[in-house]
Amino acid sequence: SAPSKPLTVTMGRIVRRGRAVVTAVPPDGKEAQRFVCYEGENLRMGLLRRGLRLNDLSAPRYDNKPKGSGDCGGNGLFATCG
Repeated sequence: SAPSKPLTVTMGRIVRRGRAVVTAVPPDGKEAQRFVCYEGENLRMGLLRRGLRLNDLSAPRYDNKPKGSGDCGGNGLFATCG
């Protein structure tokens, strides 16, 4: 491939955003994971992007199917599925 040319980015202003250090403790007792979540970031999506599972595999389902999938069986009705 051809050599790449430098890219210059001019920014009008940089706004410092608030941040929080999140400690995610898994229910199985494994090591907690810490990460920074910035102001305006969706916490649930931040957890999923970092590979943290949000669904409990032992949770009962509401559609009379056996446990083990980690979701409630509500077919996305509340739009909170992973």
